[in-house]
Formats: sequence, structure tokens, C-alpha cells
Amino acid sequence: MKNNKKSSYSKKDLMKILQVYQFNILETALYLDTNPNDQQALAYYNKMKKAYNEYLDTYQADFGPLSIGGNMGDKWKWTEGPWPWEMEGN
Repeated sequence: MKNNKKSSYSKKDLMKILQVYQFNILETALYLDTNPNDQQALAYYNKMKKAYNEYLDTYQADFGPLSIGGNMGDKWKWTEGPWPWEMEGN
């Protein structure tokens, strides 16, 4: 998903996608806490984490950092624009 063009996703759609992946990652991590040798669950966790990171990169490229750790480039962008929770109807 990394490229210089803006994606076809709206800000709202990307936030929903990220929330779904975050939920899956957290639930799988909780399961792995009690089943650390489940290779299928670990593979699923890694798949969800990879997809999350790809969508996160897309979100941040299109709309700016989603968290303070997501600042990119040579300018501090965290304080620019609306905050991630201030949806603009997109």
C-alpha cells in the first residue's frame, strides 16, 4: 500500500479498518498469553499485525500521524490538522 498517491479510502473507512485489525491483534495476543505454543494463532497474529501496519502506513501517508509515534518526515506533524478522534465526516 505504500506509494506517493493518496489512497481511495476515506479517513473514516481507514479508521474502521484499523480498529478491526487492532481488535483482532489484541484478542489474539490475549489468547497467545495462555496458549504460547499455538503456531496457527501466532501465524494469524503476525498476519493481522502486518496488515495493520500496511493500513496504518496508508492512513498516515494520507491523513498524518495517528499517534505521537507515527510522525514521519522532517517536520513535526503530530499537532497539525484535526486529531484522529475528530472525524470530519469522511
